[in-house]
Amino acid sequence: MALTDRVKSFFGMEGSQRGPFFGQGEQGSWFELGSREDGFQRNLNIDRFTMDRIPAISGAKHLYRSAFAQLRGDHHRFDASGAVDTVSTSAAGRLLVTPNAYETAPEFNARVVDELITSGETVILARRNNRFEAESLHILPRGTWQLYVDQDTREHYYFVSDDTTQVLTPTNAQMAIPARDVLHLRWATHQSNPLIGVSPLLAAGAAAGIHTALTASQTAFFSQMRRPSGVLQTDMKLSPDQIKVLREAWDDQSKALNQGGLPILSSGLKFESMALSSADAEVIASLKMSNLEIYSALGIPPPLMGALENATLANVEQLVAAWLSFSLGGLIEKYERGLDRLFGFDSRKNRVEFDVSILLRSDMSARTDSYSKMIVSGICTPNEIRRKEGLGSIEGGDHLFLQRQMTPVSLINDLNAAELENKLNPPAPEPQLPPAEPEEEEPKPTEEDVKAIALAAIKKAMEA
Repeated sequence: MALTDRVKSFFGMEGSQRGPFFGQGEQGSWFELGSREDGFQRNLNIDRFTMDRIPAISGAKHLYRSAFAQLRGDHHRFDASGAVDTVSTSAAGRLLVTPNAYETAPEFNARVVDELITSGETVILARRNNRFEAESLHILPRGTWQLYVDQDTREHYYFVSDDTTQVLTPTNAQMAIPARDVLHLRWATHQSNPLIGVSPLLAAGAAAGIHTALTASQTAFFSQMRRPSGVLQTDMKLSPDQIKVLREAWDDQSKALNQGGLPILSSGLKFESMALSSADAEVIASLKMSNLEIYSALGIPPPLMGALENATLANVEQLVAAWLSFSLGGLIEKYERGLDRLFGFDSRKNRVEFDVSILLRSDMSARTDSYSKMIVSGICTPNEIRRKEGLGSIEGGDHLFLQRQMTPVSLINDLNAAELENKLNPPAPEPQLPPAEPEEEEPKPTEEDVKAIALAAIKKAMEA
């Protein structure tokens, strides 16, 4: 098969299989298009950015961007004993701090996950120097790249072009990049092609469609409806002039700049505020349900997005830990291992690791209690804890501490055997020394001795 035929087959030209493509209907729902559909048959409008207008999706993407922006990556090297050494002078160590000349690491990581959610895949290009080391990382915008698989060698290439107005082919591509220089992250893969990334927003399409339809319907309804905040009631019959005067007097006390005034009612007048109707309550409940489905599709615990019906702010750390374990942690692991492949690491002796402790940082009291237990258990030295808190080292703080009564498991049997031996064959008692004889007390001087000593001292002083 010629190269041109292979390219046509891959890009779906001349009536061959294409896709998968998705379209968005008038009510915001997403539909998968067939191999020969362009959306016109079902009146669909293909626009992958439409969902960003939904607050729930925008807030969820912000949550992921904030989490990825706080990740601090390091090049870790492990020796035979398992000790970890942080390498800051390697190409990977430098790029994890400054990926390119126009972005910081937080900005770069935030863009990575934003593109991953929006498109379902993020393509990162590594430019290399003469030593074949990666010297800069760049995110390729959607529409500027196309994956190509050579049918003979099964090698993967990425065609790149700045011209997004035409179908990208090998003839109009500006660059053909081998897969070893590209990190291709995918949120999930399509069931028919593992090379195609699928966005979680597609699973949230129905919920987003309901949200969009309800919002559009309510916007049109409220813009045309007439609903006062309340009514004044009375059994008296009022003339049009009296009604006009009464309305103006009420507005003077409670409307615009006078809001919060104290109207005084007389002659049987009663004010009744307009309560929320059951139809409005159902719309609000439907919007909440669609938001919960969107959070579920994106793998976010609802309380992290402000839905505190079944949670409180006191357990935010546990919620973040749950989010990290079943959703965010998987994305970070994919990102780390993808960077390993891009930098040529084996993920064993050398690998990229992001510090996620900043996401789980609790209050000072809980953190201090945790540090105390780690020091007493011999896990960390005091200076290691101080460095985590941004404090300087102290003298003698590089030693590990353990309680003396703690015994290694390997010595338990030996200690039990020695204790049993002592019980069966107790050692002979040590011979006791005879009691020491009491020392003789010196006799105390009598009164006559004291007088004689005093007279001798006086006589000696007078002779001198």
